[in-house]
Amino acid sequence: EIDVFGIGTNLVTCQAQPALGMVFKLVESRGMPRIKLSQEPEKVTLPGRKAVYRLYNSEDQPMMDVMTLVTEEAPVPGKEFFCRHPIHENERVHVKPSRVEKILNVVFENGSAVKLPTLDQSRTHLLDQLKTFKPQVLDLKEPEKYPVLLSFGLYEIFHKVWMEECPIKTMS
Repeated sequence: EIDVFGIGTNLVTCQAQPALGMVFKLVESRGMPRIKLSQEPEKVTLPGRKAVYRLYNSEDQPMMDVMTLVTEEAPVPGKEFFCRHPIHENERVHVKPSRVEKILNVVFENGSAVKLPTLDQSRTHLLDQLKTFKPQVLDLKEPEKYPVLLSFGLYEIFHKVWMEECPIKTMS
């Protein structure tokens, strides 16, 4: 299953021709999670098919987004959910959201597009979402970091696949 996949633009078109700027990354193949490694940690992809949820506090403001494997249970309002930073082991938290919203939706299924919202509906949804964030998060000059964390299961599979696929140097 392809969640995301990438090919260099100049391999597909010549530089003088316009090109569509998009990237897909492979995250699963034949049911096995896949990873793209990079020297830059922020460019390493997260393996496996995922679900993404926005968790809200008691004032109905977004606290964080959390990514899970599609096979994991979703966060539940009023119930503690354990989250971890993808790279920094010591950055972990038990969060008890007041509201949970699924924010990653299927747009293609079995090779066909599913029913999508209109452009006006999408614009209205975006503007409604922006109203829920603290102004500090939306600041254009020095925005406050907005956390995007991983579930326990996604964190575990991410580090397992990373260690399996990362080349081991040989020294002599």
